Amino acid sequence: MLLSKKQVQNIQSVERAFSILELVYEKGSGLSLGEIATTVGINKSTSRRFLITLRNLGYVVQDSDTKLYKITRRVHQIGHPVTSASLLEIASPHLDILSNKTEETINLAVLDGTDMYYLDKRDSPFPLRVCVEVGGRASIHGTALGKVLIAFLPEKDVQALIYRTYPLQKYTANTITSWAELKAELNKIREEGVAYDNEETFTGLKCIAAPVFQHENVVAAISISIPSTRVDAQRFQVFKEILLRETHELTDKLGSH
Repeated sequence: MLLSKKQVQNIQSVERAFSILELVYEKGSGLSLGEIATTVGINKSTSRRFLITLRNLGYVVQDSDTKLYKITRRVHQIGHPVTSASLLEIASPHLDILSNKTEETINLAVLDGTDMYYLDKRDSPFPLRVCVEVGGRASIHGTALGKVLIAFLPEKDVQALIYRTYPLQKYTANTITSWAELKAELNKIREEGVAYDNEETFTGLKCIAAPVFQHENVVAAISISIPSTRVDAQRFQVFKEILLRETHELTDKLGSH
Protein backbone atom coordinates (compact mmCIF):
# COMPACT_ATOMS: atom_id res chain seq x y z
CA MET A 1 0.00 0.00 0.00
CA LEU A 2 1.36 3.39 -1.00
CA LEU A 3 1.55 6.02 1.69
CA SER A 4 0.31 9.52 1.13
CA LYS A 5 2.68 12.46 1.34
CA LYS A 6 1.13 13.43 4.69
CA GLN A 7 1.67 9.93 6.10
CA VAL A 8 5.30 9.92 4.96
CA GLN A 9 5.85 13.30 6.62
CA ASN A 10 4.29 12.03 9.85
CA ILE A 11 6.56 9.00 9.88
CA GLN A 12 9.60 11.19 9.22
CA SER A 13 8.59 13.46 12.10
CA VAL A 14 8.34 10.51 14.50
CA GLU A 15 11.73 9.21 13.34
CA ARG A 16 13.36 12.61 13.85
CA ALA A 17 11.79 13.05 17.29
CA PHE A 18 13.11 9.65 18.39
CA SER A 19 16.52 10.40 16.89
CA ILE A 20 16.74 13.57 18.99
CA LEU A 21 15.48 11.77 22.11
CA GLU A 22 18.01 8.95 21.71
CA LEU A 23 20.82 11.44 21.09
CA VAL A 24 20.05 13.47 24.22
CA TYR A 25 19.66 10.25 26.21
CA GLU A 26 23.09 8.98 25.14
CA LYS A 27 24.74 12.32 25.97
CA GLY A 28 23.79 12.48 29.64
CA SER A 29 25.74 15.68 30.30
CA GLY A 30 23.52 17.69 27.92
CA LEU A 31 23.59 18.97 24.35
CA SER A 32 23.15 22.38 22.77
CA LEU A 33 20.60 23.08 20.05
CA GLY A 34 23.41 23.43 17.50
CA GLU A 35 24.96 20.07 18.46
CA ILE A 36 21.60 18.34 18.17
CA ALA A 37 20.79 19.90 14.79
CA THR A 38 24.20 19.04 13.34
CA THR A 39 24.21 15.45 14.60
CA VAL A 40 20.64 14.64 13.54
CA GLY A 41 21.08 16.47 10.24
CA ILE A 42 18.21 18.94 10.37
CA ASN A 43 18.23 22.73 10.71
CA LYS A 44 18.05 24.53 14.03
CA SER A 45 14.50 25.84 13.67
CA THR A 46 13.14 22.34 12.98
CA SER A 47 15.21 20.88 15.81
CA ARG A 48 13.89 23.54 18.15
CA ARG A 49 10.28 22.64 17.28
CA PHE A 50 10.91 18.98 18.07
CA LEU A 51 12.66 19.88 21.34
CA ILE A 52 9.78 22.15 22.38
CA THR A 53 7.35 19.26 21.82
CA LEU A 54 9.56 16.82 23.75
CA ARG A 55 9.90 19.36 26.53
CA ASN A 56 6.14 19.93 26.70
CA LEU A 57 5.64 16.16 26.91
CA GLY A 58 8.10 16.03 29.81
CA TYR A 59 10.87 14.03 28.12
CA VAL A 60 13.59 16.69 27.90
CA VAL A 61 14.44 19.77 29.89
CA GLN A 62 16.57 22.79 28.98
CA ASP A 63 18.90 24.13 31.62
CA SER A 64 18.07 27.79 32.16
CA ASP A 65 21.73 28.77 32.55
CA THR A 66 23.70 26.54 30.17
CA LYS A 67 20.83 26.19 27.64
CA LEU A 68 21.79 22.53 27.23
CA TYR A 69 19.05 19.94 26.69
CA LYS A 70 18.96 16.90 28.97
CA ILE A 71 16.74 13.88 29.45
CA THR A 72 14.20 13.81 32.31
CA ARG A 73 13.32 11.06 34.76
CA ARG A 74 10.22 10.31 32.70
CA VAL A 75 12.28 8.67 29.95
CA HIS A 76 13.77 6.22 32.45
CA GLN A 77 10.32 5.49 33.86
CA ILE A 78 8.99 4.39 30.45
CA GLY A 79 11.29 1.38 30.41
CA HIS A 80 11.11 0.91 34.15
CA PRO A 81 8.85 -1.94 35.28
CA VAL A 82 8.01 -0.31 38.61
CA THR A 83 5.23 2.27 38.46
CA SER A 84 4.03 4.27 41.45
CA ALA A 85 1.00 1.98 41.72
CA SER A 86 3.03 -1.26 41.70
CA LEU A 87 5.61 0.21 44.07
CA LEU A 88 2.84 1.12 46.52
CA GLU A 89 1.41 -2.38 46.34
CA ILE A 90 4.73 -4.16 46.80
CA ALA A 91 5.98 -1.80 49.53
CA SER A 92 2.74 -1.76 51.55
CA PRO A 93 3.43 -4.89 53.69
CA HIS A 94 6.89 -3.59 54.56
CA LEU A 95 5.48 -0.24 55.65
CA ASP A 96 3.01 -2.13 57.87
CA ILE A 97 5.79 -4.20 59.44
CA LEU A 98 7.89 -1.11 60.14
CA SER A 99 4.89 0.68 61.61
CA ASN A 100 4.03 -2.24 63.90
CA LYS A 101 7.60 -2.79 65.06
CA THR A 102 8.55 0.84 65.68
CA GLU A 103 5.19 2.51 66.42
CA GLU A 104 6.57 5.60 64.72
CA THR A 105 5.63 7.39 61.48
CA ILE A 106 6.79 5.54 58.36
CA ASN A 107 7.17 7.32 55.00
CA LEU A 108 7.68 6.06 51.45
CA ALA A 109 9.07 8.63 49.00
CA VAL A 110 10.55 9.01 45.54
CA LEU A 111 12.64 11.67 43.83
CA ASP A 112 10.59 13.98 41.63
CA GLY A 113 12.57 16.70 39.89
CA THR A 114 14.44 18.63 42.56
CA ASP A 115 12.05 17.56 45.35
CA MET A 116 11.34 14.53 47.45
CA TYR A 117 7.73 13.35 46.96
CA TYR A 118 5.72 11.39 49.56
CA LEU A 119 4.01 8.33 48.03
CA ASP A 120 2.65 6.65 51.16
CA LYS A 121 2.83 6.73 54.94
CA ARG A 122 1.85 5.00 58.16
CA ASP A 123 1.06 7.25 61.11
CA SER A 124 2.38 6.68 64.61
CA PRO A 125 -0.28 5.77 67.19
CA PHE A 126 1.22 8.22 69.71
CA PRO A 127 -0.48 11.61 70.23
CA LEU A 128 2.88 13.31 69.69
CA ARG A 129 3.83 12.26 66.16
CA VAL A 130 5.12 13.47 62.83
CA CYS A 131 2.40 14.42 60.35
CA VAL A 132 3.11 14.50 56.62
CA GLU A 133 0.71 14.43 53.70
CA VAL A 134 0.80 11.84 50.92
CA GLY A 135 1.47 13.86 47.78
CA GLY A 136 3.45 16.42 49.74
CA ARG A 137 6.96 17.51 48.86
CA ALA A 138 10.10 18.35 50.79
CA SER A 139 13.67 19.39 50.05
CA ILE A 140 16.31 16.84 49.12
CA HIS A 141 19.04 18.42 51.22
CA GLY A 142 17.08 18.88 54.46
CA THR A 143 15.52 15.43 54.83
CA ALA A 144 16.85 11.93 55.42
CA LEU A 145 14.64 10.68 52.58
CA GLY A 146 15.94 13.28 50.16
CA LYS A 147 19.58 12.73 51.04
CA VAL A 148 19.37 8.96 50.71
CA LEU A 149 17.53 9.25 47.37
CA ILE A 150 20.37 11.27 45.83
CA ALA A 151 23.32 9.64 47.64
CA PHE A 152 23.42 6.69 45.24
CA LEU A 153 22.98 8.68 42.04
CA PRO A 154 25.98 9.45 39.78
CA GLU A 155 27.81 12.47 41.19
CA LYS A 156 27.19 14.54 38.04
CA ASP A 157 23.44 14.04 38.53
CA VAL A 158 23.67 15.05 42.17
CA GLN A 159 25.63 18.17 41.28
CA ALA A 160 23.05 19.07 38.61
CA LEU A 161 20.22 18.70 41.14
CA ILE A 162 21.95 20.77 43.79
CA TYR A 163 22.92 23.40 41.20
CA ARG A 164 19.25 23.82 40.29
CA THR A 165 18.26 24.38 43.94
CA TYR A 166 21.26 26.50 45.01
CA PRO A 167 21.52 28.35 47.34
CA LEU A 168 20.29 25.60 49.66
CA GLN A 169 17.53 26.88 51.92
CA LYS A 170 18.24 26.93 55.65
CA TYR A 171 15.32 25.57 57.71
CA THR A 172 16.92 25.15 61.14
CA ALA A 173 20.32 25.67 62.74
CA ASN A 174 21.24 22.11 61.66
CA THR A 175 20.37 22.39 57.96
CA ILE A 176 23.20 21.61 55.54
CA THR A 177 23.60 24.59 53.22
CA SER A 178 27.01 24.11 51.56
CA TRP A 179 27.90 21.73 48.73
CA ALA A 180 31.11 20.61 50.48
CA GLU A 181 29.22 19.69 53.64
CA LEU A 182 26.46 17.93 51.70
CA LYS A 183 28.99 15.99 49.62
CA ALA A 184 30.67 14.76 52.82
CA GLU A 185 27.27 13.77 54.20
CA LEU A 186 26.42 11.80 51.04
CA ASN A 187 29.74 9.93 51.29
CA LYS A 188 28.81 8.88 54.84
CA ILE A 189 25.39 7.73 53.65
CA ARG A 190 26.94 5.52 50.97
CA GLU A 191 29.24 3.94 53.56
CA GLU A 192 26.56 3.33 56.19
CA GLY A 193 23.60 2.63 53.90
CA VAL A 194 21.26 4.99 55.75
CA ALA A 195 20.70 8.73 56.07
CA TYR A 196 19.78 10.77 59.12
CA ASP A 197 17.83 13.97 59.60
CA ASN A 198 19.01 15.55 62.82
CA GLU A 199 16.33 18.24 63.14
CA GLU A 200 17.44 19.67 59.79
CA THR A 201 13.99 20.62 58.47
CA PHE A 202 11.93 20.87 61.66
CA THR A 203 13.20 21.46 65.16
CA GLY A 204 12.18 18.50 67.31
CA LEU A 205 12.00 16.00 64.40
CA LYS A 206 14.56 13.29 63.69
CA CYS A 207 14.50 10.69 60.91
CA ILE A 208 16.40 7.72 59.58
CA ALA A 209 15.97 6.64 55.96
CA ALA A 210 17.23 3.83 53.71
CA PRO A 211 17.15 3.42 49.92
CA VAL A 212 15.14 0.94 47.86
CA PHE A 213 16.85 -0.31 44.69
CA GLN A 214 15.80 -2.01 41.51
CA HIS A 215 18.57 -3.34 39.27
CA GLU A 216 21.12 -1.12 41.08
CA ASN A 217 19.03 2.04 40.60
CA VAL A 218 17.44 3.87 43.52
CA VAL A 219 13.68 3.92 42.93
CA ALA A 220 12.43 4.96 46.38
CA ALA A 221 13.32 5.43 50.02
CA ILE A 222 11.64 4.61 53.32
CA SER A 223 12.05 6.57 56.53
CA ILE A 224 11.14 6.35 60.19
CA SER A 225 10.29 9.77 61.61
CA ILE A 226 10.46 10.29 65.36
CA PRO A 227 10.02 13.26 67.73
CA SER A 228 13.46 13.97 69.20
CA THR A 229 12.07 13.45 72.72
CA ARG A 230 11.48 9.75 71.95
CA VAL A 231 14.77 8.79 70.35
CA ASP A 232 18.38 8.21 71.40
CA ALA A 233 21.41 6.53 69.85
CA GLN A 234 20.40 3.07 71.06
CA ARG A 235 16.87 3.34 69.66
CA PHE A 236 18.21 4.69 66.37
CA GLN A 237 20.46 1.61 66.10
CA VAL A 238 17.48 -0.71 66.61
CA PHE A 239 15.47 1.23 64.02
CA LYS A 240 18.38 1.09 61.59
CA GLU A 241 18.51 -2.72 61.72
CA ILE A 242 14.75 -3.06 61.26
CA LEU A 243 14.69 -0.51 58.41
CA LEU A 244 17.58 -2.09 56.52
CA ARG A 245 16.02 -5.53 56.80
CA GLU A 246 12.73 -4.35 55.28
CA THR A 247 14.31 -2.20 52.53
CA HIS A 248 16.61 -5.07 51.56
CA GLU A 249 13.65 -7.44 51.29
CA LEU A 250 11.73 -4.89 49.26
CA THR A 251 14.74 -4.43 46.98
CA ASP A 252 14.87 -8.22 46.45
CA LYS A 253 11.18 -8.24 45.50
CA LEU A 254 11.59 -5.36 43.04
CA GLY A 255 14.55 -7.06 41.43
CA SER A 256 12.36 -9.98 40.41
CA HIS A 257 9.21 -7.95 39.71
